[in-house]
Amino acid sequence: MTDGTEVRRRLDDVIAAMKHSGAWDVARPRDEAFTDTSAFGMGSMAFEQWLRYVFVPNVERLIASNGPWPQTSMVAVQAVRKSGGDSRADELVSALHAFDSLFERPKVPAVVHVLAPPSPAADSYARSRAAFERGDHRAALDAIRAVLKIDPRFPNAQNYAGWILLHWPTRTQVELDGAIAHFREAMSVAPRDDAPLANLCDALVLAGREAEAIAEAQRQTDGASTEGFHAAGAHNWLGWRALSHPDTIDAAIEHFRSALRHRFGWGIARSNLGKALEMKGLPDEAYAEHQRALDCKANFDRTFSHERRAAYEARHGWLRNALESFRRALKEDSLRGATHEATYREAIGFIENQLRARGIDPDEKDREAWARARELEIPAGFGARNEFGEPLADAVIEVERLLRDERWADAIAALRALDGSNLVDAIGYASWGAKRARRAGDLASAIAMQSIVVNAYRGYASNASSGGEGLARMGDVEREQKTLESWKAEAK
Repeated sequence: MTDGTEVRRRLDDVIAAMKHSGAWDVARPRDEAFTDTSAFGMGSMAFEQWLRYVFVPNVERLIASNGPWPQTSMVAVQAVRKSGGDSRADELVSALHAFDSLFERPKVPAVVHVLAPPSPAADSYARSRAAFERGDHRAALDAIRAVLKIDPRFPNAQNYAGWILLHWPTRTQVELDGAIAHFREAMSVAPRDDAPLANLCDALVLAGREAEAIAEAQRQTDGASTEGFHAAGAHNWLGWRALSHPDTIDAAIEHFRSALRHRFGWGIARSNLGKALEMKGLPDEAYAEHQRALDCKANFDRTFSHERRAAYEARHGWLRNALESFRRALKEDSLRGATHEATYREAIGFIENQLRARGIDPDEKDREAWARARELEIPAGFGARNEFGEPLADAVIEVERLLRDERWADAIAALRALDGSNLVDAIGYASWGAKRARRAGDLASAIAMQSIVVNAYRGYASNASSGGEGLARMGDVEREQKTLESWKAEAK
């Protein structure tokens, strides 16, 4: 029998691992995403979003009601698939595996090298990745073939075998044909994984079979594949291909938007859309889209989006923001080979000199003051949109202006005058203002604004259009209520 106390402990370990890896602060999906009934929400949200806004609240509810408990749990397996062997996910995968182990489940091979003891397949998979990273393609291929001999359906093994062959140092048609075969098999054994499709199309192009690649991608865009998952990957690939010519930029934009209609929390598609919008001459929209990409917690190369935001900010004279964006680009680039290090360091040095010329220390030690100065560089309401992509009402923007000026009483009055969707749109500002007022020593104003936050979330939850959304909103209410109670206790 499953023990609710032990489930609580294991869930707390998962939450701690999510916070440590950055997966806890993932942006909440749009409301319609919660109507998705596919496993792990794969048709409508990133895996980290599903963990944060579906898995955790559902387990919390089961703990509160002491069941009924599931007969099986396989969340760690999905975490392995989505991490692609990235060692940074090891802590989270281990915590999820410990959670899964609480429930009875069929005997399956272990799928990740961090489990003890590892299965022979998992051990060979880990050795293959290590060999590839040190440039030993032959050893990597031998190890992944050992995995496939043990278990042809081992997560990501078919795709990774194709990847090794695609990047073979002396690649010939033989390696290309082998890669194509592995990618096709990967699509068959992992119908919800988008990576093999893009890899297949790339391999077909390299093999001189571009028309076949396009036909394969277009065939997948009809959404007939599992939960439209391949459709999202196909649109993203077609959009990337369309970026190569000015006459097809509009088509590229539409493909990326179609990909996001299938998976709107997909960071790489959002980053690609940002690039396309900038090429189209829509820099404001591109700037916002790159931020949405960075809000997605799925693993992808964030360097480009940080760089493009930095360039936009520099053009607008928001030098503190530009400096932070370039620093983040440099940090991300360092994790991926440091191919742009010289360029980013040059840009950082230039902006630091510009700031010093204005009497601003680019190495400001007071991070709170620096963050506030960054906020004030950007005009109030700039680029602000509600969850439907519509500009915020003037009354909501006025709240932000009042909070920027630390006019707490006026901001509270303005918040209390809002209702309906405007109050929902102002939740973020109210929460931000409450924290700032508390840091400024005005605990009474902080409590007043935090009360507004709680009531706004409570109203939002009562009007939820789906059970999943309602659960997520009630989770928001509980979290914000705890903050409110702790501040009230502090005030006594």
